[in-house]
Amino acid sequence: MAALRRAELQLDADTVDGARELSRLLILVAEGYASARLGSLLPEDELNDLEPVRDRTALWETLHVMAALAVIGAVGWTGTWYGQQIGAEAPWSLIPAAIAAVLVFPRLRTAGPDLLTSYLGP
Repeated sequence: MAALRRAELQLDADTVDGARELSRLLILVAEGYASARLGSLLPEDELNDLEPVRDRTALWETLHVMAALAVIGAVGWTGTWYGQQIGAEAPWSLIPAAIAAVLVFPRLRTAGPDLLTSYLGP
């Protein structure tokens, strides 16, 4: 992974040589995969002087979801509190939280109307 990332970074400095190096490494990976060398897709000489790449995707995604849920919870709590101040019932005061959820999680946009009507149902 580190060798491929190093070759990918070369694309910014020199696109032709970077693309050539990246293509060469990808061909070596394909040959290793075709030869059933799944534990080591690149030859050992390609991996000299490289540090392993740390994958922090799971950490960032977890933090993103936690922050999004905190925002939705804060909007829901604020809507409920403000709704009590003006005399709105609980389903109506949660509509801002549903809107915040749709804005924070774009995949909910297709189910947004169903989500809103589920709050207002009996």
